Amino acid sequence: QFPPMNPLWHGLLGFAIGVLGTISVIGNGMVIYIFTTTKSLRTPSNLLVVNLAISDFLMMLCMSPAM
Repeated sequence: QFPPMNPLWHGLLGFAIGVLGTISVIGNGMVIYIFTTTKSLRTPSNLLVVNLAISDFLMMLCMSPAM
C-alpha cells in the first residue's frame, strides 16, 4: 500500500532512538543514584521525581523497539 522507506531514514531514525535512549538511561540513572546515596534529598517531593524516573525506566523496557 505504501512505498518502502528510504534506507537513509532507517539509519537516521535508529540513530535518533539510540541517542535518546542513551540520554534517558544516563539521566534517570543519575537521578536514582543521587537520590539513593544522598540522605538529605529524601523528601516527599523528591520521592515523586524518583518514582517518575523509575516509571520511565519501565516504560523504556516495555516500549523500546527490539534491536
